[in-house]
Amino acid sequence: MSKDSGSGKRGSTITTDSPVSIQPEASSAVNRVTIKPPPFWLHNPLLWFAQLESQFVLAQTSAALTEDLAAEVQDILAAPPVTDRYASIKNALITRLSQSEAKRLEKLLRTEELGDRTPSQLLRRLRTLATDALSRIEAVSTVTDDIAQVEAVTKAIDYDAVAHAQQCDSKDKKARTRRQGQEGKDKKARTRRQGQEGKDKKARTRRQGQEGKDKKARTRRQGQEGKDKKARTRRQGQEGKDKKARTRRQGQEGKDKKARTRRQGQEGKDKKARTRRQGQEGKDKKARTRRQGQEGKDKKARTRRQGQEGKDKKARTRRQGQEGKDKKARTRRQGQEGKDKKARTRRQGQEGKDKKARTRRQGQEGKDKKARTRRQGQEGKDKKARTRRQGQEGKDKKARTRRQGQEGKDKKARTRRQGQEGKDKKARTRRQGQEGKDKKARTRRQGQEGKDKKARTRRQGQEGKDKKARTRRQGQEGKDKKARTRRQGQEGKDKKARTRRQGQEGKDKKARTRRQGQEGKDKKARTRRQGQEGKDKKARTRRQGQEGKDKKARTRRQGQEGKDKKARTRRQGQEGKDKKARTRRQGQEGKDKKARTRRQGQEGKDKKARTRRQGQEGKDKKARTRRQGQEGKDKKARTRRQGQEGKDKKARTRRQGQEGKDKKARTRRQGQEGKDKKARTRRQGQEGKDKKARTRRQGQEGKDKKARTRRQGQEGKDKKARRRRQGEEGKEKKARRRRQGEEGKEKKARRRRQGEEGKEKKARRRRQGEEGKEKKARRRRQGEEGKEKKARRRRQGEEGKEKKVLRRRQGKE
Repeated sequence: MSKDSGSGKRGSTITTDSPVSIQPEASSAVNRVTIKPPPFWLHNPLLWFAQLESQFVLAQTSAALTEDLAAEVQDILAAPPVTDRYASIKNALITRLSQSEAKRLEKLLRTEELGDRTPSQLLRRLRTLATDALSRIEAVSTVTDDIAQVEAVTKAIDYDAVAHAQQCDSKDKKARTRRQGQEGKDKKARTRRQGQEGKDKKARTRRQGQEGKDKKARTRRQGQEGKDKKARTRRQGQEGKDKKARTRRQGQEGKDKKARTRRQGQEGKDKKARTRRQGQEGKDKKARTRRQGQEGKDKKARTRRQGQEGKDKKARTRRQGQEGKDKKARTRRQGQEGKDKKARTRRQGQEGKDKKARTRRQGQEGKDKKARTRRQGQEGKDKKARTRRQGQEGKDKKARTRRQGQEGKDKKARTRRQGQEGKDKKARTRRQGQEGKDKKARTRRQGQEGKDKKARTRRQGQEGKDKKARTRRQGQEGKDKKARTRRQGQEGKDKKARTRRQGQEGKDKKARTRRQGQEGKDKKARTRRQGQEGKDKKARTRRQGQEGKDKKARTRRQGQEGKDKKARTRRQGQEGKDKKARTRRQGQEGKDKKARTRRQGQEGKDKKARTRRQGQEGKDKKARTRRQGQEGKDKKARTRRQGQEGKDKKARTRRQGQEGKDKKARTRRQGQEGKDKKARTRRQGQEGKDKKARTRRQGQEGKDKKARTRRQGQEGKDKKARRRRQGEEGKEKKARRRRQGEEGKEKKARRRRQGEEGKEKKARRRRQGEEGKEKKARRRRQGEEGKEKKARRRRQGEEGKEKKVLRRRQGKE
């Protein structure tokens, strides 16, 4: 429905389409503002038209009649009047949709109540209805007697009495609504309690689901460790094959020594390739020094990471302690960890022995090549022993500590070697300067080539022989190249393993210092624990029986609460009887609350056991007093046991068979130990590779020294041999291309190494994410426990409120 001001000449039009637009006549307007009127008020059409027409003063307004309203005035819309169309539709809607006068009077006299209004608001409302009704009666009725009667009725109304009566009714109504609201609150509190109990159940199921997931993750880790063991065995098999190949190479080297005597004349030609290789080695050394600098930076970052990991480890240990409190099986595992610590001490003793043997072996390697070949055979035996030692991980830990000291010595030796290599570089640069002079001499020698042709014909016969030697040498060089590529790949792996080992060694050092301090404490605690464990087992069985009783009591209590929920709905007439039951329940809950507070103060070893230990606490106190007496006895026994520990060392060697059982216990150990085990196995495999690479490098360095000495004596002969070298340069180009291909392979290997480092970083982040999830789960569990406490307090408060309401209701009744 709309009232639009159009132009002065044009008449108003009514469109009968639904929705229907109504445009009354208006004087004149140039601009208009469209205002949407409110929806039609069926209960008060007159007031709606008054509000709408107040807006017509400001602007033209367009709206539409809804389908229902258009149906009410369909007869007018079908045959609209010529003039005053808007007024006729307005009057028709008001008369047809407004309430009748009888209904208004009835509403005035009977239905109006005070409700939420003030008495003055009610009075104004009654007056407006009375004046409205009288105005309508004056407009419609011509009977003055009826008007007089209506006026007499309105004047006879005692508005204050009506207001007072309605106020009393409203107070009664409010009291009634308050009571109903209180009952509704009681019902809501009950439903909240029920909902809270449902949430507690869900939280329990979530915790159980989380524990199930942890078990699955543990089984996955165990499967991964099995795969790593298989990979280790494959690597060991590959190492055996490499050893055989090495022995074959050594035999071939013996044959090549004879050929080398013949090849000394040919070595002049090979010198250029060697000098280029030396230049390449110089570059490699620079790259190595850069890598070593990078390794130093990585080491610092690793130490920072190790510190962070140490903090994480502490957090993990805290988490492990928390989980140990949650699970009974973890308590058994802690006992098993004590056994593992003993095994670790045995392994550390074995590692000390291995370290001494290694230091003797490395000193012997520097002295003699022949001894190195014997040592290689010995290393094969050592490898077999190492495979046995991999099953004996405890022994390897001690060897690792000694190895760390030895690696420190190796680092010093490496630095000395690097200094020597720096001197060699200077000598090489001097030789390269000499080669520059030789190049000038080469240009002079090109005129000498005519004379050399005759000598070349003589040399061709010699070259036939040399070709055979060269083919043998090329085959050997191909093998050497393959060995070099393997060595380079192995060096890359060695570097990665070194960085991993250094990081792991930093962790191991910290862990060792912590372990050593902890082991001292553990020894003391172990003696106490061994005596205490027997008693604890008995106490545990008693507790388990008590827990079964508590579970039954809890199920009974839960069933009772379900019955109470149903009984609460019937209790409104029965509240006198229920009051006694409620008081009993409140007394029981008060006892439960006290027990809860005692349990919260109790140490966090057995969370589940805490809720059930109330009856057991008296017995535990007696057991505590007995334990204190036992601790006095344990102190005396400790002094006796210190003498016994010498005998125990021999017994420890017999306990190695027990380590098979320890492995099973280790698989059940927490996530970090699984990771440490993987890292240990990788380190052990990598240390074997490092040894091989070290022996290869040392052998290569010895060969390089001999070759250097030979080269120095050979440099005099090289002047003559340089004339022959020009024909050899074509071969050197091929060798250069081959080297470029090798460099490309090295680059690919470098990228592969970088990719592997990226994977390690991702794995580290994944571990951190898992730890974050575990922290969140812990916080979630703590939050759920806090919610349970709050819910308990809320339930107690609500029951107190129920008590008060019952008392109030009883007082009113």
